[in-house]
Amino acid sequence: MNKLKVKLQGFAKPIVAILISLVICWLILVISGYDAPKAFAALWNSGFKNIKSFGNVLNKTSPLLFTGMAVAFAFRGNVFNIGAEGQLLLGAAAATWVGITFTSLPGYLLIPLILLSGAIAGAAWAFIPGYLKAKHEVSEVITTIMFNYIALQFIGFLVRGPFKDVTQAEPQSYKIAESGFLPYLIPGTNLHLGFALGVVFAVIIFILLFKTYFGYEVRAVGFSPTAARTGGIAVEKTMITTMLISGALAGIGGAIELAGT
Repeated sequence: MNKLKVKLQGFAKPIVAILISLVICWLILVISGYDAPKAFAALWNSGFKNIKSFGNVLNKTSPLLFTGMAVAFAFRGNVFNIGAEGQLLLGAAAATWVGITFTSLPGYLLIPLILLSGAIAGAAWAFIPGYLKAKHEVSEVITTIMFNYIALQFIGFLVRGPFKDVTQAEPQSYKIAESGFLPYLIPGTNLHLGFALGVVFAVIIFILLFKTYFGYEVRAVGFSPTAARTGGIAVEKTMITTMLISGALAGIGGAIELAGT
């Protein structure tokens, strides 16, 4: 009975948080002199008017799913990864390079390669802050935020330099091969495979965190690195591995945002 109560509370908290945020938004609109019912109607119609618009909402959810998982996973291991944005950008950049380089590959090979490249790039971008945190106690909050700006400037360099589509007036990369586009899940909508992958990965991360010994190590380090070290857990190794997985998740989000748009 107590377990059921805890589960119900777990479902109730986010619902209550959403309702409170809607009430606050309503009050702000009214106080500011805007037509709150009209604004909320427009909000509803933009996302839930028909299945096509709802599919677009789910597509926009995909990168948020992956970056959210990335941050949550890192937090569980006492690593405050504020750099998911930069890791997403690097994942998208790596996926772009694969998509415009291996254009002759069929989709069943190119799509996994795009996702894998995003994961590797995101993990690599997260490795340095993770290593500095684990080995030298350098604040990962500072380094990951700094790495976000480096990643943003690096993307600007790529779309104005090596990746620039010279046939376009504005700086943008070449389009990836069409075989690298994520397939649509529902005919007549733009809902692509990215959202389904996000749900699958969420289940995998849950199992990894709460049903495996490695997940126990991550959570133990998150609760108390000192106690975890006393218990025989390699704290530094666990922190770095946690950061790598976190960065890989964000990088996959970037690859999905690229291949799904």
